Amino acid sequence: MTTITVAGEAESIHTAEVATAHLTVSIDGPDRDVVLSRAGGVHSVVLAGLEVLQSAATPAVASHSSDRVHVTAQRPWNADGAQLDLVYTASAGIRAEFTDIDALSSWLGQVATLDGVEIPSIEWSLTRDTRESARAAAQRDAVAAAIRSAEVYAESLGLATVTAVAIGDAGLLGIEPGPAGQPKLVAAMRNADMSAGGFALRPGDITVSASVHARFEAS
Repeated sequence: MTTITVAGEAESIHTAEVATAHLTVSIDGPDRDVVLSRAGGVHSVVLAGLEVLQSAATPAVASHSSDRVHVTAQRPWNADGAQLDLVYTASAGIRAEFTDIDALSSWLGQVATLDGVEIPSIEWSLTRDTRESARAAAQRDAVAAAIRSAEVYAESLGLATVTAVAIGDAGLLGIEPGPAGQPKLVAAMRNADMSAGGFALRPGDITVSASVHARFEAS
């Protein structure tokens, strides 16, 4: 018997189904009460819109959450090195998970016009069912790739039969994992461009990959 140790890798690319928008409301000014009131008003408008989208007959929003509006203060310095009066900043973060990309585009176009609103990022992902199905398929394909590699090695040695004796996620057989590692998902961001009435969004690509290590006995 000859022992053959191989790695198997596989990946697939899927169009994102879920978009999580991260939004911040931030208002600056010299009067604490004024900036708190303005930020609180914008914050309430954004949350009210999300509530409508989430409670619709066909919800566009799966979930959303928000920080409380809080106030910080600092005394900036001017170019001459003089310290200026206090500047207050009222801010809060909001997170919304959309399953309807068209509704997200429209919503982004609306909230982007509100005073003090910034949209630093959108995260693309898959639904749980799709993610689990894709991960399982990648693992099966990685195993199949390992078997093919073992058969090629065996054939090159003049051996005809390979039998698996151990298999596991990369690194679990005492072998250093390669770059692929354990099953993983990688989201590729795509740009969001302003268009009339909203953002022109294209769902990001999600790469689902798996890597296994396997030992075979060949004869």
